[in-house]
Amino acid sequence: NSIALSAQENILSDVLPKKQSITTDNVGIVEQNEEKQEEAEANLIENSTVLQQETKTGSNKSKAASIFDFNSKVNRHAPELPSTDGIEYPRAAAWASESLNNVLKDEKGRQLFRVFLHDSLAEENLSFIESYEKFKHMTSPADKKQYIQEFFEKYSPYVNLSSVALQKIKETAAEDDPNPTAFLPAVKEVNRLLENDQFPRFKRSDVYINFLEKVMPRSYADKWATSFEALVGRYYFRYFLRNIHAEENLRFWEAVIEYKQTKNKSTAMLNMGRNIQKQYLVEGTTNEVC
Repeated sequence: NSIALSAQENILSDVLPKKQSITTDNVGIVEQNEEKQEEAEANLIENSTVLQQETKTGSNKSKAASIFDFNSKVNRHAPELPSTDGIEYPRAAAWASESLNNVLKDEKGRQLFRVFLHDSLAEENLSFIESYEKFKHMTSPADKKQYIQEFFEKYSPYVNLSSVALQKIKETAAEDDPNPTAFLPAVKEVNRLLENDQFPRFKRSDVYINFLEKVMPRSYADKWATSFEALVGRYYFRYFLRNIHAEENLRFWEAVIEYKQTKNKSTAMLNMGRNIQKQYLVEGTTNEVC
């Protein structure tokens, strides 16, 4: 029995350390598993955060890109060309020498200019000016609030305004009763763009020239063969001169005609004469006439 007990103790002494070792190893494995699980959870949270940030960034990029994606504009239906009924050539031809304000007062002139702006992806400029004319007559604060919301949705992304002009609009948007005068800086900026950039291009555009061709009587075209004055105003003659690099001759001729028609024969005429000499008659200048 004592031998059997001693043998049993030896067996236990051999077994117990192994059990303890196994238990320690198990604890280490469990701890490692817990660490891996915590690390995996941390990575999951981090990946989720990154994904959210990327999604948000992608959304912002998409939104920003849509500002410059003119195909994303809503209701970009092409406006119809004005009818040639009831309009004579002198009336349409006068638009080339009139101010933008006068052309916009003409129903057909306004519509033709709108067609040009649509083709140039700038129709929102005119639409904004027209919408402001309605806005400044609004009396209901709720209607004014709704207009300002539409402004930021429909016009602000596409109309080029300064930060100063936008800030004034944002300030009045926070008021209980928005003040239409806060839009005046924005209106002036858009009007200046239309007057100085888009309207001059309209007068040289195919849209305008083709419309003139439609309303021009045959008698006007017959004058081209015998009258230089009738010819110089034609788009195709100017286009021909540009192709042969001789347009400066026509510009010189036009400047001289303007000089002759100047009513003020004093300082203004003297300055204009000097400018003509500097631009066209001084040897070596870019616009020197031959």
